[in-house]
Amino acid sequence: ATKELEQRALAMVRALHTGISPRWLSATAMVAQTMFRRLYAGIIFDKQQLRAISELIAKAHAENRSVIFLPSHKSHIDYIVLQYVFWR
Repeated sequence: ATKELEQRALAMVRALHTGISPRWLSATAMVAQTMFRRLYAGIIFDKQQLRAISELIAKAHAENRSVIFLPSHKSHIDYIVLQYVFWR
């Protein structure tokens, strides 16, 4: 029964998986960038911290693990900015 549940869960996860086209990603990034420029004077981040996070993600990937980010959700912009910064 456990094996059946694992297979069923894996099928559900695969059904939820989507592929993102580079064209769609670029278009979305342009919209986000325009929106950020109109809303904010700038987005400031620590490049050293981004490098450290990038190294952590690479290590996790090599170990077949995931890194999960939990933005504060004080506003919906938190997770949008987070995705944009990592994409750039």
